[in-house]
Amino acid sequence: ILAQATGPGDANIRIAGDVSTDEEKSDIAISGNLPLGLANAFTGTGFNLQGRTDLNLALKGPLEISSLTGSLHTQNARLSLPAAGLSFREIQGSASVSGGIAELSLTAVSNQGGNVSLAGTQRLRAPFESNLSIGLGNLALSKPPTLRTTVNGDLTLQGAPNKDAVLSGTLDLLQTEIRLVPVAGTADIPPIRHVAEPPGVRQTRLSAGLVGGGTGGAEGGAELGLDIRLRSPSRVFIRGRGLDAELGGELLLGGSSANVIPSGRFDLIRGRLDLLGKRFDLREGSAVLRGSLNPDFHLVAATDVDEFSVQIVVSGQPDMPDVRFVSSPELPEDEALALLLFGKDIASISPLQAARLANAVATLAGDGGPGVVGRLRDRFGLDDLDVVTTQSGAVAARAGKYISENAYAEITADTEGKTVIDLNLDVTPNVTLRGSASTDGDTGLGIFFEKDY
Repeated sequence: ILAQATGPGDANIRIAGDVSTDEEKSDIAISGNLPLGLANAFTGTGFNLQGRTDLNLALKGPLEISSLTGSLHTQNARLSLPAAGLSFREIQGSASVSGGIAELSLTAVSNQGGNVSLAGTQRLRAPFESNLSIGLGNLALSKPPTLRTTVNGDLTLQGAPNKDAVLSGTLDLLQTEIRLVPVAGTADIPPIRHVAEPPGVRQTRLSAGLVGGGTGGAEGGAELGLDIRLRSPSRVFIRGRGLDAELGGELLLGGSSANVIPSGRFDLIRGRLDLLGKRFDLREGSAVLRGSLNPDFHLVAATDVDEFSVQIVVSGQPDMPDVRFVSSPELPEDEALALLLFGKDIASISPLQAARLANAVATLAGDGGPGVVGRLRDRFGLDDLDVVTTQSGAVAARAGKYISENAYAEITADTEGKTVIDLNLDVTPNVTLRGSASTDGDTGLGIFFEKDY
């Protein structure tokens, strides 16, 4: 046999050697260079691979995959996954093939930030078992505009697809921000029927996962079992619509890729709710990340007004939170809100106060924004920025930032010229060392032990 062929994308391949008439013996050399884009036709929607691979293979023995040996190499390839909001560049990879098994090694740089590595073995015949290690190095993940996070850790993929394959490991969330975005107030775009759609347009929609009935993609892929632990002892922030909260904790993602079952949660560390210039400290809160990076949260701010206890409960998902005003003894929600903000029943408030009340409801409903303080916090790269009133009545600015994984520093400067520096050092998950120093000479140091039961 001697054959040489060229194809689309400057593909070229050369095959030379001998095969016995009964196909039990062969000695064939296969070499060439192929565009990786050929794989896009077999991977379904939501996947686009670009680049080239060099192959140098040999087939010696029966015409079976187990007789194949050799290697494949690629460099500077690119991959985009629009449905996941990810794209990679500088993909360097190699595969050594022998005995029906490919030994893989791959590294890639994310365009969103961070990198990914993969190493291990993949069986090339049924049931196609995998034994792969996946490393995530400060990988930025997001679900715009409601969620962004940075992930660091290692995963393993073991088993056969749609049989016993399990994706497992531990991931650290270095910083996560859940943003309560304004509601756009627009309806969904109705289905669009494309008439005489050009091939280029259809391929673009296929790559973006916008064409139903495809041959694969994220939804049509093999189902995987999940055993993934997400850890973030702090720096899970929920912000927007007057809320500014920090949570921490860990959770386990179990179940499968088709039915994610989370257990555990992130609990409130500190937080506040600003409403019409009034400050309400959060008393309880939690958040859970479900499948497709979809967070559910529950936050409660509370205060006492006269003989009433009033709570503001914000819960649900970032793009459509549910806001409730609960009072004890029980009042209608508008009565509870008026009492909370103005200390009087709704029939007694002025027209101006009624307008401010409507504005407060609009802010919580999504028409507010991050505000001036939020924009300044982002501009200066702080983890917390707040304007508060001291016990003496002075106005103060408070700025906080994590200086390491377990150390949090906070500086408060007021209009009377006093500056206070506070430092929290988490020695262990249960022991915290707290110290403070101020310009008027006051200092303090304490060791705190905390444990949840």
